[in-house]
Amino acid sequence: MSDAAVDPGFSMDLRIVTEGLEPGMYVSQLDRPWKEAGFALEGWMLRNEEDVRRVRALCRYVHVDILRGKAPDSRFVVLDMEQPPGEQADAEPPPTIEREPGPAGEQGRPLQVVRWEAPEGQGEAIEASGAPPGVLEGWVSAVATPVSELPEALSVVPAAQRVGREVFGDELDAARDAHARLEAGIRSALDNARSGVALDAGKLQEGVDAMLDSLGRNPGAMSWVLEMQRKGDYIYRHGIACSIWAATFGRHLGLDRNELRELSLGALLSDVGKVRLPTELLLKAGPLEPDEIRHLRAHVDESRRIVAESAGLSDAIARMVAEHHERHDGSGYPRALRGPQIVLAARIVGLVDSYDAMTSDRGYASRRSPHQAMMELYRVRDRLFEGALVEQFIRVCGVFPTGTLVELSDGTVGVVMAVNALRRLRPVVMLLLDAAKQPLAEFAVVDLARVETDARGEPLTVRAGLPLGSYGLDPAQLFLD
Repeated sequence: MSDAAVDPGFSMDLRIVTEGLEPGMYVSQLDRPWKEAGFALEGWMLRNEEDVRRVRALCRYVHVDILRGKAPDSRFVVLDMEQPPGEQADAEPPPTIEREPGPAGEQGRPLQVVRWEAPEGQGEAIEASGAPPGVLEGWVSAVATPVSELPEALSVVPAAQRVGREVFGDELDAARDAHARLEAGIRSALDNARSGVALDAGKLQEGVDAMLDSLGRNPGAMSWVLEMQRKGDYIYRHGIACSIWAATFGRHLGLDRNELRELSLGALLSDVGKVRLPTELLLKAGPLEPDEIRHLRAHVDESRRIVAESAGLSDAIARMVAEHHERHDGSGYPRALRGPQIVLAARIVGLVDSYDAMTSDRGYASRRSPHQAMMELYRVRDRLFEGALVEQFIRVCGVFPTGTLVELSDGTVGVVMAVNALRRLRPVVMLLLDAAKQPLAEFAVVDLARVETDARGEPLTVRAGLPLGSYGLDPAQLFLD
């Protein structure tokens, strides 16, 4: 990808170990000042192996912009820094681990990345197929103090509401209202589907239109409300979340209002057929047996049938419902479609469906943070999901999506409230803990797109995304009303 083809106002940086550098990558940031490293200009397209060797000789970590150059293999992506940028080269190296099997691993070179083995129940694959737990990259080890042992100041809901209103203004109430309308619509739809009655398309469209109006005024408010409303029945909440994420993504891709409405309705109803499955199957804890997996997958045909039999819902909606579990490499179901055989709307719904599933508590899996889920999608790009679509989804949501716990470079800890459209590595953060990891007397907001330095005059950045439960924090539990 040439530099000239990229809008200079946008970037999509990933931090990697220099072992992962290859010709064709665009290095946007070093782990030390550019001038100190002997460069007069900032930013460098690696043209050949000599360029790669030069950077490796100077740095242990760099940022690469995947919109300006080649994307790195996910096994080289580092989402936590063992040392801050600029640390002396003779410092103690980070832990060395063995690679997972694969082409890169055949070279026999160890990968210097902190890896964290997922606890039992937290490493399920994107599909509920009974696959063995995996290994999550980029998790930061943090002392997790139980929420019950933290001072009461951390669970004061009015403080979070006040901060939310300061950031999003009156749109916060409008977004809450739109969320409530979506919930009313999906509850009615599921009740009708359960009893064999046709869906009320008008009521569903009313909720979708209210949501689209809110997104048009302030996309961040709806994302914040969604992340702070993680409660209730999974099927209801999942449909709402898929609809909001699909609409957000569709707006980014330039879909018009009618296309957004259909996309949002399809995402909202994507799993409506699950209400006709046994409750004990949906709520089962632990891996599913092969027969149970086949039974669960039957919800796709049920969903398509329910949509097709309801007046006011188009064939396009029925098709995206039927195809949203298909996968780019043909490993999906029910028809094992591949790549462009899957309609674009279904590819979008499948992507957001997987993202929200990973960030939700389910009977067989604990949820991951938005940050971890985004990196899992990046890991399976060009396999389960079209690579370009994954990269655009990361571009619209950011590497640290709304709801992600983050640690800043000054040691403070907070939760991402909104992603800055032009500077996605510099989100708006609600600070919860000070540098000593003690609760702040009052929640504070820092917009990293505007605040470049900390109190000491040092660069202020996001140091790392944190796993849920770090320092006893769970945004969904702290801020529910």
